[in-house]
Amino acid sequence: MLLALSAICGVELASPLLVTTHANSVLELRLNRPSKLNSLTGELVDLLAEQVARAAADDGVSAVLLSAEGKAFCAGGDIKAAAALPVPERCDFLRREYSLMLALHQLQRTKPVFALANGYVFGAGGGLFMAAGTRICSSAASFSMPECVLGIVPDCGATDFLTALPGSLGRWAAFTGARFDASLMASTGLATHSIREAAGEDTDSLRERLISCDGDADALYEALGQACCPTRGTATAPGLAALEGTTARVFGRGPAQRRRRRCDRARAQSDLP
Repeated sequence: MLLALSAICGVELASPLLVTTHANSVLELRLNRPSKLNSLTGELVDLLAEQVARAAADDGVSAVLLSAEGKAFCAGGDIKAAAALPVPERCDFLRREYSLMLALHQLQRTKPVFALANGYVFGAGGGLFMAAGTRICSSAASFSMPECVLGIVPDCGATDFLTALPGSLGRWAAFTGARFDASLMASTGLATHSIREAAGEDTDSLRERLISCDGDADALYEALGQACCPTRGTATAPGLAALEGTTARVFGRGPAQRRRRRCDRARAQSDLP
């Protein structure tokens, strides 16, 4: 009855986070707002933060797996929900969101944290994904900081992790909100692993491997290697050389406004992301 009512009214009555401790002690945190592209609300952020704190304190948790329902890993913050809040509560939401990313990043120092992306990795979803030490993408994954198009500074850690991208690609993403497909995610290091889809593997088979193997780190990484290949040292994404050349020219000498104009011209004159 609840599911039927949810379908009729378009209201999500299920928990926005599915929490499962598997038999091998892997704690799976599965984002469950598929109709909203798993965008983050205050409730979802708090649920995630609670489970990350639990994982940090519980020796019975061997690793954490972040996954998601639907065609998006996470499309960022739920802008509509945030806009309905009074301004002080919006600020508090952002504080809690950023604290979650930090806690997740710190957790990976003591336990493996895997993030499995099979769709959009946008905005705050990018921060969530990048907070994991092992970041896996399927061919359907794509990354963007779309808030940059609105003139908003890239958030949720992006001002840090974008600087690690080769050359000026991080600045390109921050200035333009460019969308990187799965091959660019792999070539630039946004993803640490890509799924061996040519060998018949997919996100479901990888997830099954991770939740059914022995829960120790060695077994988890062995299972990962059976379904994925590391992105470091793999083939360069098509078009990466052209993009790197363009971004090197765009972000050459000159004030920020001139660089902004170069970005606009470069995107208008090419099919770059």
